Amino acid sequence: MKVVQLHIDGKSYFLNPDHDVRALQQEMIAAASGTPAFITFHPVGDIEVTALVSPHTALRFEVWHRPDSSAEGDDEPMSGVDQYGFIDAL
Repeated sequence: MKVVQLHIDGKSYFLNPDHDVRALQQEMIAAASGTPAFITFHPVGDIEVTALVSPHTALRFEVWHRPDSSAEGDDEPMSGVDQYGFIDAL
C-alpha cells in the first residue's frame, strides 16, 4: 500500500495514495518561490485543508510503501490517523 504524508509547519496529513502529489508540489513551489498563496488539498477523511504557503513555510512530503494490512493482520492500516487526517500522538 502506498502511503503519502505531507508535513506543513509541524502538522502532518495523510493524502490519498492516488493524490496528484506532483501537481500539489508544483503549486507549493510556486507559492514558496514568489507571492504567498493559499493552497487547498484534501487529506484522508472528509475534510478540506487550505494552507498559506510562503517562502518561510516548512514543507515536507514523504512517500513510502507499506505492506498490505492483510499480510500483517492489521485490519485498519491507517488506524493512527483520525477523521481529519491528523496523526494520533504517541
